Amino acid sequence: MSRALALLSVLAGCNGPDTQIGTYTQEPDLTIVSPPDGSEYNEGEVINFEALVNDDIDAPGELLLVWSSDVDGELLTTGTADADGGVLFATANLTAGYTHTVTLQATDSDALTNSSSVTITIIELPDAPELSIVQPAAGQSGVEGEEFDFKAQVFDSKDAPEDLLVTITTDGEEGRFCAPVPDATGLVSCPYTLSPAVHGLVFTVEDSEGFTDSSTVYFTVVAGSEIDDDEDGWTESQGDCDDDNPNVNPNVEEYANGIDDNCDGNIDEGTNGYDDDGDGYSEDQGDCDDGNVDVNPGETEICDNNRDDNCDGSEEAEDAIDCTTYYRDYDGDGYGSSTDKCLCGPDGDYTVQNSSDCYDYNADANPTQGGYYSTSRGDGSYDYDCDSSETRYDTSSGVCSGAVWICSTSTTGWSGSIPSCGASSDYVTDCDANFLSCDEVTSAVSQSCK
Repeated sequence: MSRALALLSVLAGCNGPDTQIGTYTQEPDLTIVSPPDGSEYNEGEVINFEALVNDDIDAPGELLLVWSSDVDGELLTTGTADADGGVLFATANLTAGYTHTVTLQATDSDALTNSSSVTITIIELPDAPELSIVQPAAGQSGVEGEEFDFKAQVFDSKDAPEDLLVTITTDGEEGRFCAPVPDATGLVSCPYTLSPAVHGLVFTVEDSEGFTDSSTVYFTVVAGSEIDDDEDGWTESQGDCDDDNPNVNPNVEEYANGIDDNCDGNIDEGTNGYDDDGDGYSEDQGDCDDGNVDVNPGETEICDNNRDDNCDGSEEAEDAIDCTTYYRDYDGDGYGSSTDKCLCGPDGDYTVQNSSDCYDYNADANPTQGGYYSTSRGDGSYDYDCDSSETRYDTSSGVCSGAVWICSTSTTGWSGSIPSCGASSDYVTDCDANFLSCDEVTSAVSQSCK
């Protein structure tokens, strides 16, 4: 026996029917890949955990996965992995104020277990909201009748800025005068006009749990009549009728500028800017007859009174008193469209007093039309006589009749179906006797309509 055959014989004896080869299994392999160990999160913030698992006998989805915290205990006992071994778990409920050791434990079908852990610190946030006054600043004041924009900045650790309740009150007669809604950044804005006084303003913010914060500032509103705004030496209480213009006060000369320069109650008196006839318009404002109260740019023109009532350069105008309705006759056929103007007389295309034209862009289309047309009037319609229908010129059918050698035209007309307006079809004009038939003689004809 050769050495090779002897070796095969020995190996065969060693692997007889009573011999078994041993198998060995290992616990699952797993790693938490996110978040990094030692991460910090604010109270209520969502934390997304990610892990990878693998096992030598079970598919990832068959492993029993348990998430737990050494502070809060079990977090999730039904976790599963995807086909690639990816594991996802999210929570925002870890107890604040603690450093948690979060552990993922995996158990396979042989009850072999392994785990991976990371430490996570949850920062406890304050419960009460926060408020700081942005405007008015200390010592800032306002003026009577002028709107002031009251502003504050608010923040809450749990509620979005838009969900916070903000109020502003004064110890003056207005009381609570504003309840503005914060924007997404927490900025509060409240434009408001307060009465003249020294106001104690209280800004208050309240969150959804009833926690509040407030701040107070004093704000003075000065009576406008006591302020020389334009610094011309005159206040409103002293007779300044425009305290925003230093060129207007009781001590200046009147000019033709459309304002009461000297605050005597008259405007541009003694100039062309003055309204001599008291109709509300001066010569400089377009009054073409400042001695006639019935003539000015604000008047309505009157037909046939031989004067320019509204000073527009014409004695007759559209929509004047006693005007007549004229309709547009664009195609000049004596019939108007529905477009109209009220005029003192015909003007341009507005020359007729009827609106019976059904298509004002074709002079052949009007209520008196008796002819027929094989082309549309311009808008796809063949209604030339404006009766709201398209009347075909010929609706007869051509018929040939007779026997061999005897053939006659019973009627002339269309061969087959009657065509629609503008369409061309065969028209029977005669009949032709052949050896065995009586045939139609036709020509192409277009259908006319009106």
